Amino acid sequence: MIKAGLIGKGINYSYSKIIHEAITDCSYDIINCDDLKDFFKNDFNYDFINVTIPYKKEIIKYLDYLDPISKEIGACNLVIKKNNRLYGYNTDYYGFIKFIDDNNIIFENKRVCILGTGGASQMIQKVAIDRNVKSLIIVSREEYKYYDNYITYDKLGNYGFDIIINATPVGTSPDFNNSLIDFDKINVHKDLIVIDLIYNPNMTKLCIDSKLRGLKSYNGKELLVNQAIYSYYFLSDDYKDFINNKDLFKSCFNIIDFNNIVLIGMPYSGKSTLGKKIAKEKNKELIDIDEMIEEKYGRISDIFKNFGEKYFRTIEKEIIKELSLKKNCVIVPGGGAILDYENYIYLKANGTIYFLDTDIDTLIERSKLDNNRPLVQSEDDLIKLYENRYNIYLKYCDKVISG
Repeated sequence: MIKAGLIGKGINYSYSKIIHEAITDCSYDIINCDDLKDFFKNDFNYDFINVTIPYKKEIIKYLDYLDPISKEIGACNLVIKKNNRLYGYNTDYYGFIKFIDDNNIIFENKRVCILGTGGASQMIQKVAIDRNVKSLIIVSREEYKYYDNYITYDKLGNYGFDIIINATPVGTSPDFNNSLIDFDKINVHKDLIVIDLIYNPNMTKLCIDSKLRGLKSYNGKELLVNQAIYSYYFLSDDYKDFINNKDLFKSCFNIIDFNNIVLIGMPYSGKSTLGKKIAKEKNKELIDIDEMIEEKYGRISDIFKNFGEKYFRTIEKEIIKELSLKKNCVIVPGGGAILDYENYIYLKANGTIYFLDTDIDTLIERSKLDNNRPLVQSEDDLIKLYENRYNIYLKYCDKVISG
């Protein structure tokens, strides 16, 4: 059995253990380390370790050998033990190239912008140069006086780009409601491609904002799987064919697909009933947000009556924010929850959103059997809600289901 691990700081969110133990017969540790010196004081008792933030640069000084790609990039994310010597490689470089090639993302003659200056950024800079980009801009919080192509974020609006890549940890769970890009302040065209190397959550705010503008966006899951498989490519000739094994890639990718199913739609659309059915069929936990609110605060009609809608929306948002870190669930929010953009971010981060589209006549008929909805006291109230919400449901959903 291969003994391996991932070393970094604050990396309990990582999917690497799941992936590596699915690739082959491997025991894989998540090594949270506050100081590399402490780690290297002891014998290196691994066949290999992967390296992540913040040690991709620092780890180089502990190695006996560094391959040319890692040396040129100045960052290493794979350390292999061979004959009691430590060898360093950069599988991110090869994994990223495979990712862009598999998705037909062309770098040649493109204007590329990379957010961040760390090890991941340097890897992408190497790929960009090797793929003959037209221009390359690196964005940093600090001003670099000695590099013409390094700018600060406030200068982003002065340039146009074809590809924007986030190579920083900004947007990583649980702080995924953060983004370094405000699309209202930069030049955006319809063919702009956005790549976020973050893979947890499934959709960062950067990717969500891109989606709402009709832009192509990609997260870091494919790169994560690719670079993991490349670890074995460098480990031994016995594993060389792993990188071209599409079934292996697919199985590893699917094993980290923890997406929630989120059902949105009007009151009386049947979200709760459908949610129960899907949860049972998919063996997922069912979370009905209105039921959670009533368990904690009492009947929703009483909350509206005694405290008003604004108070209700506040506690609704608190609960949705808490649920945003949940995975592999069926989530049923109230009909008005998705109208709040922050709620949408929280629900979309780890969820695929389905709009249960039920026609107004059916909604009206069902409403006659239930008069306990605080915002629907008459048929006219329901029609007005339908008219106000319908296009928002369409805008925020990933798929439409006929109700």
